[in-house]
Amino acid sequence: MLFSICHYHIHTTHPHPSNAEDEADVFLADYLTGQKWIDDGAEDEAPAEEEVDESELEDSEIELHAQERYQAAYAHRDQTVMADAEEEIKEVRERRSKRKEKRAARKLKQRAEAEENKEKIAKEVEAKREVILAKVMAMVNDQGLSMEKLRGHPIASELGLDAEEEGMGGEEGSEWDEEKADAVAEQHAAEYDLDPVVEAELDRALEELYAAERPDYIPGVGGVRFKYATVDAEDFGMDLNTLMFSKDEELDNAVPMQALAPYVQTDDEVVVKAKARLENMAKPRMGKKHRQREKRRREEEQAAWEEKVQEKKAKRRQDAQGKREEEKERPKYKSTKEERPRTKERREKREAKAARAANRSKHSHKK
Repeated sequence: MLFSICHYHIHTTHPHPSNAEDEADVFLADYLTGQKWIDDGAEDEAPAEEEVDESELEDSEIELHAQERYQAAYAHRDQTVMADAEEEIKEVRERRSKRKEKRAARKLKQRAEAEENKEKIAKEVEAKREVILAKVMAMVNDQGLSMEKLRGHPIASELGLDAEEEGMGGEEGSEWDEEKADAVAEQHAAEYDLDPVVEAELDRALEELYAAERPDYIPGVGGVRFKYATVDAEDFGMDLNTLMFSKDEELDNAVPMQALAPYVQTDDEVVVKAKARLENMAKPRMGKKHRQREKRRREEEQAAWEEKVQEKKAKRRQDAQGKREEEKERPKYKSTKEERPRTKERREKREAKAARAANRSKHSHKK
């Protein structure tokens, strides 16, 4: 903007210089048009400091040059390259990326192993399934069972005998209602009655088929199947009215979750406690006076029990004291040469017995 204004001013006002002022205007125009204030080859470089001999300068000039050097360094501080810091940051980033890559590789390896193990387990299950179904078909052939009779058992779906019935579905099959389905099921049950022994064998084979399946997979363990525990039915002394008209809190207090856990070993104790809670629930609510009487009664029972305990302790102390006194009254034998009465008595018995034996031997020799 300044250049255009100056150029326009010079060429419009002084087209032909004739004196010193005109020469000055020409120099100014040439300086502006040629941009002679810019050094060649120094466009991208920082301004270099002039070497100054500080011995020829005064104190004020030395201070001025120091300020200029500081300002130049401060102005170009962003152009400083921190090579060491960049290398450290790069190393940290590389270490983090390596850990991430290791984690990703570990996950991929676990997934691949899981898929491989799943395929292996599926093959094992299929092989076991074929063995069980082969045994079932051999038993069916030995017993001479017809396929129509066998369709009445759930194992028919495993053998593929109900495929035709499934293929008959569609629009017509969807129109069947529950009543028709129940009637057909009853008819099949009546027509396809099996021998109890054969039915038990088929049930056992069906259970083996279900047990062979392992739908869940745990890494490091393999295929698993959750096994349900078999427990005896128990109503905990509750009838239908108790279940219908009791609150949830009362039912939880009467039969806690511990009583429903299949791993509880002492089922009898749990049932007894649950029945006791139900009996307490059936009792009427106690008033304030009744609670006070019950409290006094419990305190009296506790005091009586503590008194009995103290009496037993005192009796034991008296017995111990009596034993100690008896031990004190017993004679103490200070000399080892003196015989105790009991030892002396035993010795005399042995001597008398030996004398009698000697007398008997003498009499026998005389005879």
